[in-house]
Amino acid sequence: MSSDHHIGVVLDRVAADLWFVYNQLTPGALTRVGPLLRDIYYDLDALSTALLICLAVATLCHTISTLTRNQSVVDKLWSILPVGYTWHFLWRSHLRDLQGQLVVDPRLVLIALLVTVWGSRLTFNFWRKGGYALHAEDYRWEVVRQGGSGVPVSILPVFNLFFVSFYQNILLLLITLPVYAAWRHAGTPLNRIDALAFLLCSGFLALETAADHQMWNFQVAKHAKAAAGKRLTGDYGRGFLTSGLFAYSRHPNFFAEQAFWASIYLFGVAASGSWIHWSGLGVLQLIALFHFSTNLTEDITARKYSKYKAYQASTSRLVPWVPGKPKWR
Repeated sequence: MSSDHHIGVVLDRVAADLWFVYNQLTPGALTRVGPLLRDIYYDLDALSTALLICLAVATLCHTISTLTRNQSVVDKLWSILPVGYTWHFLWRSHLRDLQGQLVVDPRLVLIALLVTVWGSRLTFNFWRKGGYALHAEDYRWEVVRQGGSGVPVSILPVFNLFFVSFYQNILLLLITLPVYAAWRHAGTPLNRIDALAFLLCSGFLALETAADHQMWNFQVAKHAKAAAGKRLTGDYGRGFLTSGLFAYSRHPNFFAEQAFWASIYLFGVAASGSWIHWSGLGVLQLIALFHFSTNLTEDITARKYSKYKAYQASTSRLVPWVPGKPKWR
């Protein structure tokens, strides 16, 4: 087994790179910021460089969040940062392999295209819901501030610093670890696992797109009917969508999002030749985060809509499955 398969090798390299950067932070560094940043980007391991960018962005997010009292600063970057990290790894592959002619790793190109489609789609969906408005904030944060999430109100400043600003930013880097694994193994020929990963990623992108579009159409129609003073019946009267893809899963978009990044992991498997690889740590943490955030979403929805529990009892939470018949009362 290649030493690249051991996470200890990666951590040692990153630690050495961070120590190198720390030693460069002398009073005289301010006089050579440009050359220093160039050396850091070109000479450090690609993951080390990405981590430094990640920590800088996290610091900026926390500063803006504190000044604006808006907890959704990271949310606005959720669909953007993984795309940036992915293209960073692709570009560093080009830098590393350039020997008189342009050499680009096809696996990294394939991943970059898929992640770019993922990010573009998610960014558009977030934009049309008003997510990029200056003061826009996920409705769940108000519940968190009121103590409805289980997080003590007294520790919210610490929660905002460590979890919201830094942990979530680090997670957005960690989910691209399979791309980094592909970077470390640049030049490994494409194989059947790559083909499987591409097909799965494409399928889950299509599923998430369809689910988001169905939810968007439902919400627009529901609010339009209510504004026009029309009588709300069926799903509109109950307040939540139970048809289309939502007849088979209460959160088909959440399922597809997690499944997409689990499929990206397969590219790391294809490149490294190992089915169990440290690059899967990010997607495992993503799944854990979705588990807790979905719990909060469902708790809020069940309190808001009296018939939601009947939907919960009859329909799969995440994985699309044959639905039962809700017992509406």
